[in-house]
Amino acid sequence: MVLWLLWSGSEPSAFEAEPPKESFRTGTLLVGEDIVPGRYFTNPKEGCYFARLSGLGGELSDILANEFIDFDAVQWIVEIDQTDLAFSTDTECGEWSKTPTEGMQVGIRPGVWLVNQQIQPGRYRATNSEGCYWARLRNFGGSILSGVFCKRLCRLGWAGSC
Repeated sequence: MVLWLLWSGSEPSAFEAEPPKESFRTGTLLVGEDIVPGRYFTNPKEGCYFARLSGLGGELSDILANEFIDFDAVQWIVEIDQTDLAFSTDTECGEWSKTPTEGMQVGIRPGVWLVNQQIQPGRYRATNSEGCYWARLRNFGGSILSGVFCKRLCRLGWAGSC
């Protein structure tokens, strides 16, 4: 069998892939190819869903960690590991970037914050309605193992420390 290739026009050039991005929006993105691993920040809308993935088969076991944000958070943080295969995020999550969305805070607003960089370490008190929640985190991986200590806030108020 003889195979002939007929080419007309300019000489073909090598395909050059774009370098991985440090900010992104919606989609399922491959770590190391589409995005670089690391810490990312966003200002999500209510209904934001994202997941760190070890596989792309659509199986529950492919999810390393995930989050559904059911309130309007001021900022959210996730740590995408270099061993993650992919990261999936929806439109409500907005743009993820390596730069925090907020600077140093006077108080603690809804969301996830960096102690010493965005909130001062110390003791905080708040009066909240039923269903409020707080957690001290070891990291921003999003798994149940990320938490150091978590507690549901009571109706009368809360005192906790960072």
